[in-house]
Amino acid sequence: MDPDGHRPVSEKYRRVSDEMLRAAPAELGIACHVVGGSVRDRLARIIDIFGLPVEVDVDEAIALAGERLRRGREALAERQLASLPARSTRKARISGRPPHRPLFL
Repeated sequence: MDPDGHRPVSEKYRRVSDEMLRAAPAELGIACHVVGGSVRDRLARIIDIFGLPVEVDVDEAIALAGERLRRGREALAERQLASLPARSTRKARISGRPPHRPLFL
């Protein structure tokens, strides 16, 4: 596993997956557009393909989205930490012995 938590995928598997994903819409008569490049390039291309109105500059939209994702990740981390049991004597009360003390038999 890579340090970023993703498992490496073989090139053959990636290629076959891409072919299958591209074939599915084509079989249904749905147009499929493949876009590449940086986030900015892909977003600009998608806007062009579909003729979407631009309400916010692309670079500003990317920055706003990045900030929103950052805040969302922070909120999620805070909720996860809040859901962890507090370090208390609850375990000691259940077991009848103080926490962090070895039990010698």
